[in-house]
Amino acid sequence: MDASLEDRMKIAESLITALYESHEKTESELRMLTRSQVLMSEAGRKTDERLAEATDKLNALIDLMDRHLHEHQKGEG
Repeated sequence: MDASLEDRMKIAESLITALYESHEKTESELRMLTRSQVLMSEAGRKTDERLAEATDKLNALIDLMDRHLHEHQKGEG
């Protein structure tokens, strides 16, 4: 094998190695992002549940105060 061909083969091997390492890093980052997305989705679901619970409680409190005010107004009238 002449020096030129050998040099080109070494360059090609280096490029393939760099490409493989880059691909491994990208796959690892994709797995991490996928896990993060799952965790964020779960956190969002829990937040929605808590928000719905707080909304229900606030609506019940508003209804209670509304009834109380209407009853109080009837007693004055």
